[in-house]
Amino acid sequence: MKTAEEFWDWFRMNNHPYLFINEVDSTEKERLLDLFLEQLHAYCEGLYFEMGGSPKEDQELIISAEGIEKNFPKVEELVAKAPAMPNWKVIAFKQPKGEGFRTEYNGIVFDPENIYFMPLENSNEPQLIGIKVCVPGFSEETKNDFIAGTYLMLDGLIGEKAVTLDIDYLDIKGMPEDTDGIVGIKQLGAYIGWKKSQRS
Repeated sequence: MKTAEEFWDWFRMNNHPYLFINEVDSTEKERLLDLFLEQLHAYCEGLYFEMGGSPKEDQELIISAEGIEKNFPKVEELVAKAPAMPNWKVIAFKQPKGEGFRTEYNGIVFDPENIYFMPLENSNEPQLIGIKVCVPGFSEETKNDFIAGTYLMLDGLIGEKAVTLDIDYLDIKGMPEDTDGIVGIKQLGAYIGWKKSQRS
């Protein structure tokens, strides 16, 4: 396995093609991304990444554990040891994207504007945070796609660490006939903050 220092030594020597990753043809782009993932997995097989940004701004390199908590320390170690590199901003974990984003997964669009959630309560452990996410068009036949897409949307809404560390239970269903008690998913961060504030 590579050390964090060895990974960054490689990237420091080879980062320039990645500054233009969206300007090369699809074959070269795939080759470069595969090579990056190979180098990243030589450091830790459980890590993944996103990269990109506006052409006139620093490019973002996001190192992600895909919500797997046991790999969080490896993300934090790698980002902590990232050297200062011109034109690059290295970020630990997927961060909230702010207003106006939508997520697409296997042809399904997840728009926070029309997705809701229902708080769930556990009388035995009231401090736990449980939610049922209500997604229009939900189908049991493609449930796995809806689950994966919902998690990606939540990463963009409240950030990867919050999704993993703050939500104790999550269910995903379609829109209920009775909409009493459902809340716009954009209020999820505020709900989690309120719920955590209630803990003694």
